[in-house]
Amino acid sequence: MKTLLKIDTFFQTLLFYVTLGLGVITLISLGSTFIFLGCSLFFLGAWQLLSGLLWSISLKNINRLRYFLGSSAYVLLLISGSNILELESIALGVIFVAAIPMMIAYWYLRLTNETLKEWDRGRKRFTENEMENILDSEEVLGI
Repeated sequence: MKTLLKIDTFFQTLLFYVTLGLGVITLISLGSTFIFLGCSLFFLGAWQLLSGLLWSISLKNINRLRYFLGSSAYVLLLISGSNILELESIALGVIFVAAIPMMIAYWYLRLTNETLKEWDRGRKRFTENEMENILDSEEVLGI
């Protein structure tokens, strides 16, 4: 599982920095490359939502579950409110479609990096279910 977390962290980091770079290019080009930024945001968001769902289940991590549910709700709100954002102003669209999702992506990337660091230190966080059965663990018994 640690290898999967490393792969997840690598791809999240790669997608995050590609998206950040495309955001800078889009600002410099005054929005003419926004389609590339939009595609990059889509792939970053899809990767992180899938990561949040899978890791919340496998690690039984409530923070990742909250992230998944909150981000999914945000995506649904964006989809339902996209016509309003389109009509109101480009600045609102940029804030709600690019800036806020990038802040959320950064927070989740940091959470994943912290999980990986804790795993490297050998201090995987235990959930309540794991704590109840920890004395029955093969690692403790040496079986």
